[in-house]
Amino acid sequence: MVDRTTVVKVDDLDPSIDVDVRTVTFAYEGTEYEIDLGRSNREALAEILADYVDAGRPTRGPAATTRRARARAEAAEIRAWAAAHGIELSDRGRLPARVRARYESERAH
Repeated sequence: MVDRTTVVKVDDLDPSIDVDVRTVTFAYEGTEYEIDLGRSNREALAEILADYVDAGRPTRGPAATTRRARARAEAAEIRAWAAAHGIELSDRGRLPARVRARYESERAH
C-alpha cells in the first residue's frame, strides 16, 4: 500500500483555490518575509512595489540567503510533488536530477 500526500498551496491573502500559488520572498527594514500568493496577488504586489524597486538598488549580502531560502522552498515543493506522485525520496539531501527534471517538465505543461 502506498500513502499519498497532497500539498495544496493556498494564497495567504485570498484563501480561494488558485492552482498557480507561489511563495514570494521580500525584505523590509532588515526583516525577510515570505508569503504564498496566487497570480493576481503576485501581480498586485509587483505593481505596488514597482516604483520602489525601480528607485532602489539591490544589495549583495542577503541575496545568497534569499537564494538558499528559495532553493529550500523549491526542494520542499519538489519533495511534496514527488510524494504525491508516488516517488520515494529521502527527507534530506540532494534531490536526484531525474526527479527535478521530471518535476520541471510537468510544471512547464
